[in-house]
Amino acid sequence: MPTGKVKKWIQDKAFGFIQPDQGGPDVFFHESALREGDDIAEGAAVTYETDVDKKTGKTKAVTVDLV
Repeated sequence: MPTGKVKKWIQDKAFGFIQPDQGGPDVFFHESALREGDDIAEGAAVTYETDVDKKTGKTKAVTVDLV
């Protein structure tokens, strides 16, 4: 499973971006990808799984777990 750090978290819009440890483009995620009760913050280390968003055709994180 890929790893990274939360680069940007926009609380009032409930989404953010992960900077992958392996390099490459930042990965979008919505708060619905988080486990219930996880308190996300910028700089937090995470593991994540990606999939293609059917609406936009772009890659997004579908599960995000704090390390």
